[in-house]
Amino acid sequence: MKEKIIKAAVLMFILPAFLMSCVDVEKAEESGSLVISQSEISIDNALATSSSAEITAYLENADGVVNFKSLNESVVTVEKTSPNKAVLTAQGDGTAKICVYTDDGKYVKYCTVNVTLGKIFCHDVTDIKEGEVTEESASLFWTAPSDASLVEVSVMDESLEILNVVYFPAKDGSGTVENLEPKTVYNFKVRGANNPGTSKEVFSKNYSDVIQMETDEFVLAPGNVEDVIARVTDHTITLTWTDPSDKYYSAAVITVTSDAKKFDGSAFTSEETEIEVPIGKKYVSWSDVQADTEYTFNIRSKDKFGNVQGDANNASAEGVNYTARTEEDVDAPSAVSDVFIDVSSDGVSCSWTCPDTFDAKNIVVAENDTELARVPASSVSAVLSELTEGIHSLKIWVEDYDENKSAVLAAEVATGASASAPSDVTAEAHFSDAIIVKWTDISDAETSWNYSIRCVNTSDETEYYNINPDSTVCCIQNLTAGSTYKASVYCSAVKDGYTVRYVTDVAGNSASAKAVRILRDIRFNWDSRALVPFISADESTVFDNVVCVQHDSAKEFDLANMKYPVWIVRPSLSNPASEEYFSLEAATSSGEESGLYLDFEASSSGFSTDFDVDNTTWGSASNPHGYAVESSAVTDVTTASFKIGDKVLDSSITGFSDWGHILTESGKEVYASNSNPYLVDSIPKENEYWCYKDTVIGE
Repeated sequence: MKEKIIKAAVLMFILPAFLMSCVDVEKAEESGSLVISQSEISIDNALATSSSAEITAYLENADGVVNFKSLNESVVTVEKTSPNKAVLTAQGDGTAKICVYTDDGKYVKYCTVNVTLGKIFCHDVTDIKEGEVTEESASLFWTAPSDASLVEVSVMDESLEILNVVYFPAKDGSGTVENLEPKTVYNFKVRGANNPGTSKEVFSKNYSDVIQMETDEFVLAPGNVEDVIARVTDHTITLTWTDPSDKYYSAAVITVTSDAKKFDGSAFTSEETEIEVPIGKKYVSWSDVQADTEYTFNIRSKDKFGNVQGDANNASAEGVNYTARTEEDVDAPSAVSDVFIDVSSDGVSCSWTCPDTFDAKNIVVAENDTELARVPASSVSAVLSELTEGIHSLKIWVEDYDENKSAVLAAEVATGASASAPSDVTAEAHFSDAIIVKWTDISDAETSWNYSIRCVNTSDETEYYNINPDSTVCCIQNLTAGSTYKASVYCSAVKDGYTVRYVTDVAGNSASAKAVRILRDIRFNWDSRALVPFISADESTVFDNVVCVQHDSAKEFDLANMKYPVWIVRPSLSNPASEEYFSLEAATSSGEESGLYLDFEASSSGFSTDFDVDNTTWGSASNPHGYAVESSAVTDVTTASFKIGDKVLDSSITGFSDWGHILTESGKEVYASNSNPYLVDSIPKENEYWCYKDTVIGE
C-alpha cells in the first residue's frame, strides 16, 4: 500500500513536465501503445469559434483512460466528445500542439494543428416583408438563416444615405425600427450577422433588396402653453409663458381676439393681431396699446409639422385664452423745446423741437382760451395767421391721446407797430465795395437784444447778406460798386424757455446806401515818386517788394510801365468796421483788383530788401519793408492797416491832397529812403511826406 502511494505522488510531479514538453513516452519493456488518428491537422479558411476538426486516439494492448489538451488555446480549443474522440475548434490564426495522454502518464502522443482564418459569411436573410407603419416606427418581417444569430437593418433616407443601423434577434422573424420622423420616406436593407462590432463579426454575403416605406403623418397638435402671465403699463402689454414639453412643439401662435385698437385709434395690422413666437422665446409685447383698456388673447401651440391647436385635426384643442387690462395713463407728455417765435411782415410763426413722447397727439398754440393752432405732434411749426396788431400772450403745450397736457410754455410777442426793432438805423458807403450800418441798441434791464442784418440789392432784390453782428456797427463787404443796398436790422432775444425773433420791417429799422470803389494814387514828396508793387506791366520783372518809382521815361521802371499804379481803399483787414483805418489792395489804373495787399513785415523770406531800381544805394534791411502779398499771407494785420495823419505841407501836385503822414495801426510811420518804403518810429527828414489823389467809381 505504501509503495502505491509513493508511485502516485511521483506521477503527480512527472505528468505536468511531460505535458509541457510534449515528448512521446512509451516504455520499451511493455508491448502496449497509444495510437492517434493524425499527427498534423490543418484548418484552412476557418471561421473563428465555428470551424473545427476531429481527432481520435486509442490504446493497443494496454488499459487506461485517454485525455486531450491544447497547449495554445488562442489558436485551438479541445473538447472531448467520447472516450476516444475530441473536437478541435479554431479560435485564431497560428499553430498549436494537442497533447494526447493517459492518466497514469504511461503513454503520450501529440498532434500539430495549423489554423488559417478566412472570410466567412453566414447565409442571406430571405422573405423580407413590410409590416405595420406608424408616425414614428416601421416593422419588417423576414426568414433568417440558421447560421445567423442576428438580423441587421440599415435605416436610410431617400438618397440611400445610412442614418442608423439596428439589430434584432434573427430567431424573432421580425423587428420594429423606432424613433423615425413622421411623414418621412425611409429605405431599409437587411442582412444576417454574428458578433457585430467585434473582431469575430460575420455577416451575410449579400444585403436584401431595398424596401421603401413612408411613416404616417403626425396630426396631433402639442399641448397648451402654461404659466401665462401679463405685465402691463398704460400703453404696453407683455405676455410670458412656459413652453409645453411636447416632442414636436415649435411655436406659440398668439392672436389678439378683442376689437381694441392702438392708442392713436388705428387698428392693429394682421402682423400685429396674429404673432408666431418660436420655441424658447416665450414672450410677446405690444408697445402701442390704449390705456385703461381690456385686451383678450388666444395662445395656441404649434408643432414642426404645422399642426396647431384648433385646426381641422385638433378642433377640440382651443389653446389658452387670456385677458389683460392696461393701466390708466396719468403721465403728462413732455413739452416742446427749442421754441422760436418769428414775427415778420407775413405774420407770426412758431417752430420747436418735438417732444420725445411716443403717445403725444397734438401741439396747441393758444392765446387766453382761444386756440390759434392745433397741429399733429410730429409737426415742427405752426403759422398764427389770426393775430391782430398788438402785444399777445401765447401759450404752447402738448396733448397726448388720453388728454393729458404737458407743462405750458408762456410767451409774449408783439406784432405790427408794436414789434420790437432797433431805431436810428443808418447806412453809408464805406471805403470800397462796402457799406457800414449803424443803429441804436434797444436793450434794457428786462431784455438783452441780439441783432441780425439783411442786406438786399435794391435793383434786383438779390439778398447778399444775412449776418449776425456782435455790436451795433457792422461793415458789409464784397458789394458791387454803383449798386444801392437796403440794410434792415432785426432783433431777437432769448426769453424764459423760448426765443423771439422780429424780422419784420418797421419804421426806422432800415437804411440804404450806394457802394463805391475808391482808387488811390499815393505819392512820396521826393520827386513825386509813386508807391507801387514792383511788378512791370508785362510782368517780365516781378518782385513782392513795394517801391517808389518816378514818372521818368529815362528810367527803366517808369511809373507808366508799372502794372498796378493805384490802390483800392478797402475796409481794414484788422477791423472792417473801423472808420479811421483802411487797407490797400493794388489795382490797375481802371480799378481791376489784384488780390495783393500792402503790408510791412519785420522780415519776409525770399524778398529783397535792397533792390535798387535807380542804380543808387538805398534801403535799410533792419527796418520792416513794404511788400505786396495776398491777405492770407498777412500775419500781423496791424502792419497792413493804415490811416492818414495830420497835414504837414500844402499840396504841390495838382489834384492831390496836402502832404502829410501815413501811419499804421501798429503805431509806426511809413517812410521811403530813395525808392525803398519801410516803417520808422517817426519821419527822420523834413519835407519827406505823402500825398494822394482818389478816383471814385460808382458814385
